[in-house]
Amino acid sequence: MANPQKGISVVVVCSSLQQGRDGVGDYCRRLAANLLQVGHRAAIIALNDRFTNEVWQGVQHFSGYDIPVMRLPAQSLTVTATHAQAATWISEQQPQWLSLQFVPFGFHPKGLKIGLGTLLSKLNQGARWHVMFHELWVGMDVEGPFKHRLWGWLQRRLISLMLNKLDPVAVSTQTLLYKKYLAQMGYDATVLPLFSNIININKELRPQVNLKDKPYLTLAVFGSIHHSDMVRSFLIEVADFGRANNQKVNINLLGRCGNEKLQWEKYALEAGINVSEIGEQDPEMISAYLHNADIGISTTPVTLTEKSGSFAALREHGLPVISVSRPWHAHGFPEDILPDDVFYYQNGNFKDFMNTVTVAVAPRNNADRVAQQFINLLQSN
Repeated sequence: MANPQKGISVVVVCSSLQQGRDGVGDYCRRLAANLLQVGHRAAIIALNDRFTNEVWQGVQHFSGYDIPVMRLPAQSLTVTATHAQAATWISEQQPQWLSLQFVPFGFHPKGLKIGLGTLLSKLNQGARWHVMFHELWVGMDVEGPFKHRLWGWLQRRLISLMLNKLDPVAVSTQTLLYKKYLAQMGYDATVLPLFSNIININKELRPQVNLKDKPYLTLAVFGSIHHSDMVRSFLIEVADFGRANNQKVNINLLGRCGNEKLQWEKYALEAGINVSEIGEQDPEMISAYLHNADIGISTTPVTLTEKSGSFAALREHGLPVISVSRPWHAHGFPEDILPDDVFYYQNGNFKDFMNTVTVAVAPRNNADRVAQQFINLLQSN
């Protein structure tokens, strides 16, 4: 790594680093590249990589930068020799900070990795810990089954034990809801907005066009689609609005949408809306489709929208976003905690959205901006 005097030095700790197959791994790679870009030092270690069968050391490339990387096979961190290799590699990077990018299911199929804090603490070579919570635990919602609440209680207990063991100097997360839950556990978490793993290839601002005046209206759904009973009524309203304004409506399904795309295709065709299943494409092509869309659709429960990589991609491309999602209310918080920049669809209000959001919005929370917030957080501690 470069001269330590140039800035902070960070080893980012995650579970997996297979490019394009692990969202948090992709996030870590882009974060590290942005740190290198502004003169800091960054490397990444993946501690439970499902996509490799052997310990691997080398570099991964992102946006013109070579990022030092170590990848450990799944469940190998408990092997004494492998753990020692990881500790030695981290020591060689001479980090001032270890930044754990935490997802419980990244370290165990059920998100119940017993002793994770102890294993992680033994990797520390005098560096300070930062923990970024991309997810917390299951069973937060009052609509979920009791078994999920019990499962979530166990995950929460293990998270508490891990934090007690690591004693992090800084804690962060992406959502206001998670910040409130972490406060209940005694941690004042900073909200670091999630940035997109899909870089906006078109740097020009969108033209200020009244969406009602366009002859075509293109909606984009990107990534995994979550189930919602609101899809049919939403698409009927979209189609009715299009007919009333002489607009042809098209929906592009982008990326790995999953089986729920079948529901969208069925109801869209019933409503007279054209559907284009674009599927998986390279990031540049996804970016082009998003740039040419007019409205983004998020299917993540609206209270959790901020943790969605798909939502981050829609916003980085300057799209106004509508949440078409299932009811989801967090235990202990009777009022929905709604993000500022997403419109929550409910029966009958699509026309309100079209009358309110008449021009394209400016891109938000790109990686450069969030990386600087990350740097500021570490430098202030």
